[in-house]
Amino acid sequence: MARATEEGIKEMEGELSIQLGRNKDKRFSAFSSSMEPAACRLIRLAAECLGPRCDKKSGAKQEWLRYCELRNIVPKFVSHRAIRFNDLFGNASATIAHEKH
Repeated sequence: MARATEEGIKEMEGELSIQLGRNKDKRFSAFSSSMEPAACRLIRLAAECLGPRCDKKSGAKQEWLRYCELRNIVPKFVSHRAIRFNDLFGNASATIAHEKH
């Protein structure tokens, strides 16, 4: 399902002859060759930095959890080991829900 969504976004970008996100900025031209759409990269990046299984070296999980605790916010990023295709959709809604945070 996640792959179908990514293919749909790529198809939309192709049909409309537009690029979404940072792909339209010339400074990030190296990323435009990526097979993953910019929207999906944003969702994955947010989850990798703030989610339950974030990388301790480059993530900010502890800081994020503390920020949420201080402001009585429930962190919404998810991580499913067995059914990873749900991560894209769950973390997409989490990214939108935490946009202002």
